[in-house]
Amino acid sequence: MDVSLRSVKEILAGFRDRYNEQAEVLMSETKSESPVATTSPDMFWYKQMPFPAGKVTAESLSGVEGFPVRADDVFVSSYPKSGTTWTLELVSRILAAKHPEIDLELPLNERAPYFEFVHPKRNIPACEVFKEMASPRLAKTHLAYSLLPRELQEKRGRLIYIARNPKDVAVSFFFHYQASTFLNRSPDFPSFARRFLDGQVVFGEWLAHVSGYWAQRRHPRLLLLRYEDMKTDLVGEAAKIAEFLEEDLDSRTLATIVEQCSFTSMKENPLVNWSNVKTWNHEVSPFMRQGEVKDWLRHFDATLNREFEERIAARMAPELKDWLCTLFCECRES
Repeated sequence: MDVSLRSVKEILAGFRDRYNEQAEVLMSETKSESPVATTSPDMFWYKQMPFPAGKVTAESLSGVEGFPVRADDVFVSSYPKSGTTWTLELVSRILAAKHPEIDLELPLNERAPYFEFVHPKRNIPACEVFKEMASPRLAKTHLAYSLLPRELQEKRGRLIYIARNPKDVAVSFFFHYQASTFLNRSPDFPSFARRFLDGQVVFGEWLAHVSGYWAQRRHPRLLLLRYEDMKTDLVGEAAKIAEFLEEDLDSRTLATIVEQCSFTSMKENPLVNWSNVKTWNHEVSPFMRQGEVKDWLRHFDATLNREFEERIAARMAPELKDWLCTLFCECRES
């Protein structure tokens, strides 16, 4: 019996390795070269990925790979500024509809801790705090797929990934950097956009991050979402999430959740809008700024748009390009 169990584990490990190899191949095809680690004091590098220094540490990451994942755990992942908070609040409320032990009066970052970070209140790895939580547990992460807990990659728990047009991501990320008290600002948007293209921002290059998850798109416990679809049909996307989580909600409950998760409602909700977060300067920019699709048209000129097309669109895997499809809009000439 022990031999049989060991054999099964070896087979599963083999599948995991092959999945990761495929992801690495895809990422190598989409990247011209790996980003060179900078010595910027706001970034801490770990396994070729830059993290916000002090917020993420070697200690906070040390327990991630071998973290024991429960079958009903839910992880929401994204590249930053892709709709993570929006998706987390939606998932939290969907789960709470049938699990009253989830306290919706708690701030979102307590209901769904930032998995790879140092916990801001207890000053210990947030994954250790997550370990103590009652099921069903919900976590937020910006980790590359290859850095996720091994058991999550091996199809234990559920994983939701949200992607967004990288041009809109870059704009939102620029304002995030400007308002954050622990990240190094850029003097203007074009200079930040080129840092973004080079992967010299926290969590690295957008294309590598998205491609890593896209390579796992046939993972039976991974749900891929697009920010633009949520803007167009939040009811439909909420229903898709509920089905993925195997939460049977009636249409009235779902409609109430969607109303509570509208951009207007969330922007006014102190439990999700970061209004009490001390490391954020709300005079520079609110955390929930605009939440629009194609806001990039206000900030890109034709030259910068061409750079994004050449650096991202031209190197993107065709199927991924078809799935995102929001890259290719006409840009206003400067």
